[in-house]
Amino acid sequence: MSPTCRPIVTSGLWPSKRSVTLPASSSSTRAIVPPLRRGTGDVRASAWGGSLSGAPQVGQKRAPGATREAQRAQLGPDPGAVRRRPQCAQNGSPAVARAPQKGQRASSPSAAAGRGAAASRVPDTAAAALIPLDLPRGLPQSMQNWAPASLSRPQYAHAVTERGAPRAQKLRVANLLDKLTARKAHGGCGIMKVTTMVGVRPSLLPLSLVALVASVSAQSPTERAALDSLRDSLSRATDSIGLKRLEATTIGVAKRNRDDPLIHLRLGLIAYRLGEVAGKSHFDDAAGEFEWAAQLRPEWPYPWYGDGLAELALGEHAVVGLENLRQILGKDYLSKAARAFAKAVEADPSYAQATVDLARTALAQRIAPRLDLALGAAREAAASGAGRAPAVQLARGRVERAAGDADSALAAFQAYLVLRGDSGVGLLEEARTLYFGHRPAEGYRAYVAGAQASATPAAVALYREDLAWIASPGERATFDSLDSGPARVRWLRAFWERRDLAEARDAGERLAEHYRRWFYAERNFRLVSRHRHYDVTERFRSDQTELDDRGIIYLRHGPPDRRATYVAPDSVEPNETWLYHRPPPEGDLLFHFVARKGVQDFKLVESLADALTAGLGGALALQARRGMSPVATGLFASRADLSPVYARLGHALGSANVNGALAQERDVGQHSIAVGTTSDSYRRVFEQPLDVITSQFVVGDSGLPGTALHVVFAIPAQRLASFAAGERVVYPLSFRLLVTDGADSLVARLDTTRVFAARQPLAEGTYLTGRLAVAVPPGSYRYRLLVEEPGRDAGDLVTRDSVAVSALSGQHFAVSDLVVGRAGSGLVWNDRGDTVFLNPLDRFTPGTAAELYYEVYGLPSGAPYHTVLRLERQGGRSFFGSIARLFGGGGRAPVVFGFDAPSDGPVTRVHRRLELRDVPRGEYVLSVRISDPASGVTLTRHQRFTVVSR
Repeated sequence: MSPTCRPIVTSGLWPSKRSVTLPASSSSTRAIVPPLRRGTGDVRASAWGGSLSGAPQVGQKRAPGATREAQRAQLGPDPGAVRRRPQCAQNGSPAVARAPQKGQRASSPSAAAGRGAAASRVPDTAAAALIPLDLPRGLPQSMQNWAPASLSRPQYAHAVTERGAPRAQKLRVANLLDKLTARKAHGGCGIMKVTTMVGVRPSLLPLSLVALVASVSAQSPTERAALDSLRDSLSRATDSIGLKRLEATTIGVAKRNRDDPLIHLRLGLIAYRLGEVAGKSHFDDAAGEFEWAAQLRPEWPYPWYGDGLAELALGEHAVVGLENLRQILGKDYLSKAARAFAKAVEADPSYAQATVDLARTALAQRIAPRLDLALGAAREAAASGAGRAPAVQLARGRVERAAGDADSALAAFQAYLVLRGDSGVGLLEEARTLYFGHRPAEGYRAYVAGAQASATPAAVALYREDLAWIASPGERATFDSLDSGPARVRWLRAFWERRDLAEARDAGERLAEHYRRWFYAERNFRLVSRHRHYDVTERFRSDQTELDDRGIIYLRHGPPDRRATYVAPDSVEPNETWLYHRPPPEGDLLFHFVARKGVQDFKLVESLADALTAGLGGALALQARRGMSPVATGLFASRADLSPVYARLGHALGSANVNGALAQERDVGQHSIAVGTTSDSYRRVFEQPLDVITSQFVVGDSGLPGTALHVVFAIPAQRLASFAAGERVVYPLSFRLLVTDGADSLVARLDTTRVFAARQPLAEGTYLTGRLAVAVPPGSYRYRLLVEEPGRDAGDLVTRDSVAVSALSGQHFAVSDLVVGRAGSGLVWNDRGDTVFLNPLDRFTPGTAAELYYEVYGLPSGAPYHTVLRLERQGGRSFFGSIARLFGGGGRAPVVFGFDAPSDGPVTRVHRRLELRDVPRGEYVLSVRISDPASGVTLTRHQRFTVVSR
């Protein structure tokens, strides 16, 4: 039933922010009957059956064909009217028979009895010039109650003429962005105070009377532009007092023009700005005004659009549980905003901004996002005139990608770039989509091109957002300091290249994996609510509100090697444990996640004991008593496959070692959080590990002046797959050797594939051996050797740190690394006719000899140098065998433990043999100390090896 078809009761004085103050009169309670509009075919002229007694119509029976519903008592709160939003079925549309409202002057003979004092309730004001001409009048019923506290939003009293507002009144509104002055106007018998302003600024209220004409069915672009202009003007206002004065003035206009949707839109924009400046409660006022305008003109897009903005500003409820329920029921702020934006687009597909905000809202929804609405609206808008707006194509591309259509998303982003959208933004979105569509090579090119073109804050912010998930605070600060696109390209290349080199990957692999993780985390670990509440057991505190802590770890380290969970609804909170295998000395990483009180916000905790519903109290209780409850035992036993400590705790009923095991378990959790939240990784994992053994040495480069790093490898034969090749078998292997400096910048690289041939398959217990060499300059380095079998998921990655490379140019005294080889090992290095024996396993058996090789540089030809060799058993005393048996044979230098020898010139290549007949089994360190008597400089080199039984 239209509100204007209802009898209205006025009685007493009920002040309200947006109502006039009427004199109280206990004897003047009366019913204002809607006037009869007689005409041809008007059957309503004789259908009025309402009560004219003047009594409040509580409990009255419906009069057929008239009121359609029993009316509410007018002296108390309107049920549900906690704010001034139109209530159900109260759309404020004009009725066939229009009823005078509170304080109104009746305009038909049938309502003449209501004239008198009420006719002058609202005086003419300067602000009345805002009123459009000859507009229908009407007010939602929920706004017609004057009971104290019945509404949280102001109400109106109205004065009307036969067909609307008085004509030819002029606007006088204060310039609210400057100092405001006010004066009070008093009118008639009513005691009404209207604040009007002086000093008009046209930019504040740019709507002309032409733009305010509301008689057309569709909202014109001019009207929307005027409203947008008003919104822009208001956005510069920071004085809440001035905004409230403007609101009061506009309310005065609305009192005379309550059915004018543009007035309500203006009030909505003012209230929206007040919400931004003065407090969130005003956003609810704004939503009410926009909803009112939407019910008056549902075919207009702007009321729905404004309603969506207001709902977004209202935001989610601070109570997480309530917000979760709202989202499940579709009653949360994002769902309501999405529906409002969708109606705006439905009203006018060419309204670009509504499409953009609908897409943004749908993408922000955490539960059941309305991608269907956004996708349909974006496609329709893109096909209309709005498609010429770059923002529409950008929004469409993002929604298309979220809906899973990478090709359509790419087409939209390319259209965005053609329409001269932000190149940095468009190319980055294109790169994201190419990665989403599994086209990493193209994605990398677009990513770099976008960084090169990034010149706007929006583009730079998007690039920073993508890397901030894994970048350290120092890295983020460095990125923020970059002031040009080329500088950002160089920095981003180095940022991702360091991570590629860490696992010997191709350029761009880590970036592609980052986006794969990002899309996965957005789908699986997104927070339901942005409000995060932490328990004392949750030591790690994240400053982001998009992903739970599982998402943070997933973005940094990818999928875990193992997962485990345990369900005991009454005793254990929802929990997960993730295991990442790591080699010594780092050790495995174990992450425990717990969601408190049923909220799907999994947070990192230090110990699995923190998953008990008692929280910290439960964990402390475990340490305070001997033994554990069956629930706690079952919880720990569920992780027995992840770590031995859980196997012990899972069988610790009555054990006296519970406290020690609990302390150890918590230490592991603390270490894992400290490492896992400050680092990132993309470890290579092979289904068939090759268990490659490596050693290395640095000597002079035989081909060029300088130094060379030699890496010797050995691979167990049983780990390899052989292939028949005629009468032989072959073992194809791919190698990648990367040498990096302390800043993880690439120094040297070797990529090669080798095919090893044998007459028959290698026997179990034997090894396939080889050597790789790369030239490196002097410095301190680390190297990574990747070995893979083509066609099989088999391989291994070996990392060695702290490889020191001395300058071996011959310009000054220097010594190469010590090489300890073994004749008959099957691997030698032939250098310019000189044979150097190698020992890939660094193992010897009793009775064999160690073949020593090293190089001395920078001494004049014939200059003497002194050598001392020392063999020391690890864990024991120095071992000195018979000197006569230790060295000798082959016409070499005299066999002595310490000896002098002449230099051969700039480079002296030295071979010595160390007999190991009397050396018992064990670990040994062989030291070679060489001194230059002329300069007094002494240099020492060490090499480890093992003596094993036969």
